[in-house]
Amino acid sequence: GKRYMLIFVLLTAFAATYAEYLFNSPFSVGMSGVVYALFGYTWMRSRNEPGSKFFIDPGNTMMLMAWFVLCFLGFFGGGIANFAHAGGLISGGAWGWLAARRAMR
Repeated sequence: GKRYMLIFVLLTAFAATYAEYLFNSPFSVGMSGVVYALFGYTWMRSRNEPGSKFFIDPGNTMMLMAWFVLCFLGFFGGGIANFAHAGGLISGGAWGWLAARRAMR
């Protein structure tokens, strides 16, 4: 629902921004960390809850993870909030894993 999505976006945005703040820069703005959180949530939920309504195409997973790694390795120069992406991916993935575990009970 709307409330769940709002809480998800706010909490994962905080996690992503805080990760960027801790490891790289105190000045980070954007929603890409939340995009990675949504990806992580969907990826973990679909992998850990068979029969769920969540699905992510393996090609999209490969593309997002390749982009993640290439950015971290510096292939696209500076100015990319790599730690925000990592914070979003980890927080969203953890949330998705927990939600799948809860749904399987």
